[in-house]
Amino acid sequence: MQAVHLSEKKYISIIQGPPGTGKMWTATTIVQGAFAVDNSKILTTAPSNTAVDNFIWDLLKSVKNNPDENQ
Repeated sequence: MQAVHLSEKKYISIIQGPPGTGKMWTATTIVQGAFAVDNSKILTTAPSNTAVDNFIWDLLKSVKNNPDENQ
């Protein structure tokens, strides 16, 4: 949760860590927050196409499950 709050104050955020530490949840939450505030442009990178696909699917699921937060 600290990373999410720090991202609100920083122009660039980098998330890294071992598997299972919440990177995907953190990235999804940050992107949702950025879109909710000002429809920001976001650049997301990952070490593999699978990781990018997983991020997009998690983001879409999150938007679908919380439609009021994403208007």
